[in-house]
Amino acid sequence: MSIRNFYYKDILDKLHINVHVFRTGKYKSAIEPITRNGPSKEIKKENLKIINFLWKQYLKKISINRNIKIEKICPYLNKKIFRFKDINEDMTKYTKNNKLVDYVLSNKNINNILRKKFSELTNNEKYKLINIYEYKLKLFNNTKKNEFPSIGIITNDGSILNDIHNKNAINISTTISKIKSAKKDKNIKALIFFINSPGGTLSESEKIRKELNNFKKSKKPLIILMGGTTASGGYWISTAGDYIISSPTTITGSIGIFNYFYTLEKSLKSLGIYYDNTAISNFTDNNVFHDISPELKKFIEFHMNINYKKFLEIVAKSRHKSIEEIEKIAEGKIWTGYQAKKIGLVDQLGNLDDAIKKASEITNLKNFHIKFIYTKKNTILSNFLFLQTNKFIEQKFLNMFQMYFPVFSKKNIHAFKFNKDLIYIMNNENKEYLYSLNNRNFIK
Repeated sequence: MSIRNFYYKDILDKLHINVHVFRTGKYKSAIEPITRNGPSKEIKKENLKIINFLWKQYLKKISINRNIKIEKICPYLNKKIFRFKDINEDMTKYTKNNKLVDYVLSNKNINNILRKKFSELTNNEKYKLINIYEYKLKLFNNTKKNEFPSIGIITNDGSILNDIHNKNAINISTTISKIKSAKKDKNIKALIFFINSPGGTLSESEKIRKELNNFKKSKKPLIILMGGTTASGGYWISTAGDYIISSPTTITGSIGIFNYFYTLEKSLKSLGIYYDNTAISNFTDNNVFHDISPELKKFIEFHMNINYKKFLEIVAKSRHKSIEEIEKIAEGKIWTGYQAKKIGLVDQLGNLDDAIKKASEITNLKNFHIKFIYTKKNTILSNFLFLQTNKFIEQKFLNMFQMYFPVFSKKNIHAFKFNKDLIYIMNNENKEYLYSLNNRNFIK
């Protein structure tokens, strides 16, 4: 495992680009690539701690699951010279001999092995195999879905930016619509809000946090489930949760704020270009063609400190700690989920199953549906355009889908819709199915 970064200080200096940096917390590392030619000692030390922990967890998980000693997994990483002769230059044999895999097989032999294995377990020599795509899943009982309590799930993956065209960013307006939908839905008794984000702008993070707090007015429990990374703005949002769950290897924390922008007065000067602006106040004259005024610098620093103080306050209130306690673990420091549990930034280590279990415990639900919340097109115009442009495509898609999955005939499909990577099917018995094009699998 490794943490890699490019650093641009020298190239920015050579291009005479003036970088104005404002930040709270000496461990806020996101700004270092433009201010340094390498990581600071503090950040290097923190990065080493993080990857060493993640690596140990990785080896530990393999060791437990494969029932082998940790030293046997990657011994060559600890040797100066790895002798391929020891394994006859065959990595496949190496993995088999060290129990990293159970079998080395061709595709033709896999089914025979599986058939034999399950025949032994069931004492049935004629044990049959069935393809997952032909397996008919019974996801709901005969109770109508609209009359059954549900635990809602909203998923979010990406940076928190005000940029709807950025594929790597969370769509803020869509997320807010989902939260409002969960609040209005009487059948949703609790909400699991999954977030996997390195952070983003404070203003957009606050919009989501504010809407989640508004959701809590419905008296429905809110469980935050962290993904691989839920830091900075991601943690800002997480503070709205009644209960926070992360995995041991989640990267979280980074309680701090930074901002930066460029001015080009030095670049222009090197080309013989000069800029002047006569204005009522230097405070309001802010553009890339000249250095920022001392008044504006003071204002930005003042504003940053206010927002950092607010960050500390909402974390302290959420985690039932004093501001002084939060200050000790803030300053932009990042923590693994395991560490975050110890210092009180999260409540539990776990996964989606644990989040569902916690939601059912809080709400005393024994029988419930899991409902992934998606937004619907609301306006008449958008509905009309959607239907007209997608009617032909959906029909073709349905025909193709039925070719691969004959279990869904035209007679037993009541509704069929697709959206990006998901296909939604409802049969005549009101049983619902979701098929993921990404995973090529049915999901419950």
